[in-house]
Amino acid sequence: MTSLREVREFLSKYHQGVVPTTTGSTSSGGNNSPSEIYKRQRQRTGIADEHLIPFHQYEIRADGPTNELDEKEALFRIEDAIGTVERAWDELVEEHGLDWFSEYVPFHQNESESGIYIRQQGLRLFGHLLYHWSRVGAAADSPVEQVEKLEGHKLQDANWLLFRPPAFESVGDAIELAQEITIRYQWFKHQIELLSAYLEDATGHLCYEEYYDSSVIDRGPDPSLPERLAVGSVFRSSACATLSPDTVTSRVMIYRAVHPRFDSYQKIREDSSTRFKMHSRRLATELSSIATGEDERYVYGGIGELLPFERDPYGATPHPVPIYITRNEFDPDNGVYGNGLPLDEDWEIDPSLQWEKSYEKADNTLKMRADNAISKLQNNVRHGGFKWKPCTPDNRFYFRLNKQFRGIAEIDNRQQKVTLLDFGKHSTPADFGCYS
Repeated sequence: MTSLREVREFLSKYHQGVVPTTTGSTSSGGNNSPSEIYKRQRQRTGIADEHLIPFHQYEIRADGPTNELDEKEALFRIEDAIGTVERAWDELVEEHGLDWFSEYVPFHQNESESGIYIRQQGLRLFGHLLYHWSRVGAAADSPVEQVEKLEGHKLQDANWLLFRPPAFESVGDAIELAQEITIRYQWFKHQIELLSAYLEDATGHLCYEEYYDSSVIDRGPDPSLPERLAVGSVFRSSACATLSPDTVTSRVMIYRAVHPRFDSYQKIREDSSTRFKMHSRRLATELSSIATGEDERYVYGGIGELLPFERDPYGATPHPVPIYITRNEFDPDNGVYGNGLPLDEDWEIDPSLQWEKSYEKADNTLKMRADNAISKLQNNVRHGGFKWKPCTPDNRFYFRLNKQFRGIAEIDNRQQKVTLLDFGKHSTPADFGCYS
C-alpha cells in the first residue's frame, strides 16, 4: 500500500469482514504457493514449496513408520535423525528465527496474498523436537533445571535424555502444539501491522513500510522489539499451555525453540509479563515517531498497550487472518518422515581399529553388508534403514546391518563425524553399554 487512502480502504473492508483470501499463483498449474511466499522460501533455504493448503483443510498425519517409506532413499525417519534435526533447527533459527519455516505476508505489501504461511516440513521437524524436548520434564522439576539440561545437552550428543519418557502421548500431539506456537507467533505480527494501520489512519502519515524494512528485512543477530513481543505473546499463551503436557514444560520448550536467538529464559519470561505492556507502548511510540516525528512521538504510545487487539487467530472479529500450510511435492504424506533437510552433508566416516579387525574376520556376505553401510552413511547418515538406537555413554549408538547383525558407532553431531566402533551379532551392542 503506497497511499493513506489504500490503508483506510483496507481498514474499512477489514472491519466489515471483507478480507481477500489467496488461491495462490497458477502460473504452473494447480493451487500453488503465492509468488511472494515462493520467493521468500527460496531466499531462506534455497528451496520453496509448490503447494498451498488452507489451514482448515490440513490434517496432521504422523501414522508411524512403514516398510514402504523406509525403503525410499530420499526419506528419513525424523526420530532416527533427531540430533541432526536439532542442529539444523538451531542454525536456521539463529539466522532467521521462527521465520525460517513460517511467514506473515503483510497486507501493506500484498493485500491479495496477505496471511500466515507455514511450511509443512518445518512444522513436522518442530513437532518432533518438541516431543523429544518434553522428555526433560521427567529429568527435572523446576523450569530453571529443565532449561539448564536442555541448554547443556543436545539430543544426539547427550542421548541419555532419549531414555526419559516423553510428556506427550504422541508425536501428533506435539505437532499440534508446534502448529499453535507458530500460528500465534505470526498472528502477533499481524496485530502489529494493524497497530501501524490504526496509527497511519490517526496521524495521516504512513509508517509501516519503514518499520518493516528496519525490523524485518534488516534483521540483526539479536531479536528485534517486534520479535521479542511476538515470542512473549506465545510464551504467555494459555492456548499453547493447554496443548502442552503442563504449563512449565510448555514455556521451557518454547524457550528452547528460540534459544539460538534468545539467550535467557528469564528475559523471555519478563518480556511476556512485566515488560510486555512497556514494550508494546514503546513499539507504538516508535511507529508513531516514524509517522509524525519526534515532537508527537509519545502521544500515541498508549494504544500499544491494547496489543494484541484480538487473542484468537481462528475466530477474530471481524474476520480471521487467512492461514495456509505449504508443502513440497516431495513431502511424504506420513509426518514420521522428512526429506531435504539442510546442513546434513559431508559427514566423516571413520572405522576404528576394532571395526577393521571384525571386518577381517567376517565372511564375504557380512563384509559386503559392512561396506554397504559405510557407503550409505557417507551419502545419508540419517537413512531410516539404520534404525539408530541410543546407548550409554553419551554419543554412542547402535544400528542395524541386517536382521542378525548390529554395528556400534559414536556420533559427534557438532563435528559431523561418525566413528565406527565395531560390528557383530545381535549381542555385540551389550559389550559397548547398549541395551542397559
